[in-house]
Amino acid sequence: MKRSCLYLMILALVLSCMPFGAMGEEAASTRLVPEGETATLTVFRPMDANLQDYVSDWNDTPYCQELERLTGVHVEYISPTMSAATETLNMLLVSGEMPDIIMDSRLYAGGTYQGVLDGYFLDLAPYLETYAPDYYKIITSEDAIWREAVDDSGVVSAFYRIFKTANPSWMRLVLKKELMDQLGETEVPVTVDDWSNLFQKMLDAGVTPFMLNATGYDEKFMGAYNIRQDFYQEDGQVKYGQVQQGFYDYLTLMHDWYAKGYISKDFVSQSNVDTMFALGEIGTYDKPIVAAYNFGVAEGYTVLSTPYPRLTEDQFLHWDSYKATLVYKDFDYGVVSVASTCQQPELAVQWLNFLYTDAGMDLANWGIEGLNYEIVDGQRQYLPAMWDYNGISQEGLNYYFKAHNAATYADNDTVCHANLLKSPEATAIRLQYDDDPLLDSALYLPNISMTEEESETKTSIMNDIDTYVDEMVLKFIVGTESLDQWDAYVSTVESMGLEQALCAVQSAYDRYMSVTIQESNRHNAWRER
Repeated sequence: MKRSCLYLMILALVLSCMPFGAMGEEAASTRLVPEGETATLTVFRPMDANLQDYVSDWNDTPYCQELERLTGVHVEYISPTMSAATETLNMLLVSGEMPDIIMDSRLYAGGTYQGVLDGYFLDLAPYLETYAPDYYKIITSEDAIWREAVDDSGVVSAFYRIFKTANPSWMRLVLKKELMDQLGETEVPVTVDDWSNLFQKMLDAGVTPFMLNATGYDEKFMGAYNIRQDFYQEDGQVKYGQVQQGFYDYLTLMHDWYAKGYISKDFVSQSNVDTMFALGEIGTYDKPIVAAYNFGVAEGYTVLSTPYPRLTEDQFLHWDSYKATLVYKDFDYGVVSVASTCQQPELAVQWLNFLYTDAGMDLANWGIEGLNYEIVDGQRQYLPAMWDYNGISQEGLNYYFKAHNAATYADNDTVCHANLLKSPEATAIRLQYDDDPLLDSALYLPNISMTEEESETKTSIMNDIDTYVDEMVLKFIVGTESLDQWDAYVSTVESMGLEQALCAVQSAYDRYMSVTIQESNRHNAWRER
């Protein structure tokens, strides 16, 4: 409460320095209810783990207070911890006392589209053109965005976080410059053979070369063999990665590296990997590149990024998913639905649409002008508060001052992410290999909507297959199961019903690819219902 009061005092001072006419015009143009009137919405929004030690109510954050000032809509939040979010949402569903809006509605079992089919979430399609014109304009700008934003038969089950431009990869295999210098290496590895040679030098120097992910899967080395984990598509045909020849080749490589000591013997159970890397006990691992770089700066060493591994230097890679879509459906607050019981659906949709307007995008992406950012020579720049305010962590401030990961029209991380903008070097290392001309997302399988029957078929089959496959992957790598048994392994997976699951996913994918803006409109997807 003290922090909230302090914010109000600061905000009042900031606003008092603004031209009165301009402030009044802004509020008038963004309000969703007439001046002098009030409206209230209830919103399910779990409290982010980075902020829960500092505030207990979202209304204590400057962002939410400014959102209310601009829109004239008061919000009563239901804010369980992230760990209790799914259980709390399920209890609300059972009780019949649903809030008007559900942020992170992806928590619903079966997904948001299933939530509409089950009668819990509202089909937003009839409301968008009238009450969410800004969001509607964005999702109808091109078929690729439209396909991601709508479900089967033109149903719209949620608002999504949509990026203006694609984000560069944030995960890279990282190295320490000091270790590379010690080994006499002046270039980072490019090919799989380069990595093998580097790992041998690390091992000879007494360093465990590679901490493989505990699951045994590494998307970057898998990508060198032209496959992805689980379901993906190639030229329109849905495939399952773990039975492909490329996956056999990947497992052969991992087993060979494990046998030679290149992979840590404790990779399945190791938990203090960051510390081991900092101390020079391991040579490389997969890590968010900016976090690794900033940690290295703080600890006094230099982190190097690396390009995606290839079999040959001129190999064209097709596995990357970072630029495959601008519509993100896996962010905590980036998937937002309206409850079917909402008594003010028009207002709820208008309120969600606000974050796709100019004023809403500025607030969500940047925060509050004069408080945590300023405009210099036409460019937004963060003020010191964005990095140091009342002891709140850096990640926490992203939610305190603005709407990090929210359903909005989002700026690229390199444009407005505070962790990047505090250091030009951090931004540079994030972008270092972003212009790779031999990389695309051709194998990407988009977020597809499945019918209840398709979903049940896939889930019932894949639960058992995934358990078996994941166990066998680790056995193949560490050698407790010989890769001579690969054919028997594939036969077992196929006998468990893989073809049925593939057919279910293929049907959903084919249906997804047939969706176009023109076709949806032709079938009256936007008529009032």
